[in-house]
This record gives sequence, C-alpha cells and structure tokens, in this order.
Amino acid sequence: MKKYSVMVCIVIINIILQATIIKEISIGGISPDLLIITTVSFSLLFGRVKGSFLGLAVGLLRDIFYLNIIGFYALIYVYCGYLTGSLDNNFHKDSLVIPTIIIAICDLAKGLFVYIITYLLRGRTDIGYYFIRIIIPEVVYTTLLAVILYRFYYYLHNKMKIWSRKEASKI
Repeated sequence: MKKYSVMVCIVIINIILQATIIKEISIGGISPDLLIITTVSFSLLFGRVKGSFLGLAVGLLRDIFYLNIIGFYALIYVYCGYLTGSLDNNFHKDSLVIPTIIIAICDLAKGLFVYIITYLLRGRTDIGYYFIRIIIPEVVYTTLLAVILYRFYYYLHNKMKIWSRKEASKI
C-alpha cells in the first residue's frame, strides 16, 4: 500500500512541478517533460501493467490540466508505459544509459505524434522547423533531466521493494 501512495504522490508532485516550476526554467519556450520521464522510468522499473496504468493516470491528468481534449496525452503515455514496461526484464535496472536512451526515444515519439495530430493534419507541413526548434531541444532537455530523475526513481524502487518485503514478512 505504501508503494502506491508513493507513486500517487510522485505523480501529483510532477503534475504540479510541470505546471509551475518547469515552465519557469524553460529555455526558449522549451521545457522538459517530467511526466514522460516518470512514466517511462516507472514502467521500466515496475513493468508494463503498472506502467500502463501510470501512463493513463499521468496522461489524463495532463489532458485535464492542459487541454480541452480528454485522452490525447493519455493515449501517448499509455503506449509509452506499455511499450517501455515490456522491457523491464531486458536490461540491468541500475544502468543509467538504457533508461535514458529509452526516455529520449519516447519523448521524440511523443513530439512527432503531437506534431502529426496538432499541426500536420491542419496543413502545417514545416516539420523541419518544428523538429529542430521544438522536438530536438525538448528531447535534449528531457534527457538531461532524466539522468537525475531516473536515479532517484531507481532509489525509490529499491526502497519500495524493501517495504514490500517487510509488509510480506509481517503477514
């Protein structure tokens, strides 16, 4: 139970940070995506089922707070959570390189999906500008922050495993 409480707190804190402080530290209007870092990190650490549910929760909260359309980001984050959660047993979780690369790939895919749905379908075809000015800087910024946050989430993951063992031994 403690594990889920921690996860809910992290999601709430990230939503608040994304809406407030992260907007203030944006560079050229580009800010990192804490929510993709959280979704992918927890998916890699806990698996695709928890990653999918976390992605759904994070995506719906982002839709509620940032968009008039419910489900747009929820769909993106659910897919990211599910696909990256499928990799949870295929690498060493204490490694920093693989999770960082996966977070960068997911952020890139998210940026391309957002471009396709919000710009390309409305006839704005200048993908080069959008790619160089928005997607790549956000991926770089998110990846740099992911290096720090993944370590923190890995530490929490290990603490949660210890808590789970203690709760199981009490029963």
